[in-house]
Amino acid sequence: MAEDVAGLLGPLGIKPADVFGCSLGGVTALRLAIQHPDLVRKLVVASSSRSNDGYYPSIVAGWPGM
Repeated sequence: MAEDVAGLLGPLGIKPADVFGCSLGGVTALRLAIQHPDLVRKLVVASSSRSNDGYYPSIVAGWPGM
């Protein structure tokens, strides 16, 4: 999803962007900042984790069935 956001910012003429992401949006925002630092001026991430270690094991166990 970070690549989708990066691809959208150019045509919209937004460079660099102030980015806020919450939950899955936070993961996307963080990936955007890591992969395209030139596109992100400010970054705010809330209620998100950078790895699966931040989730309860029962949550991670259910992901393959989704």
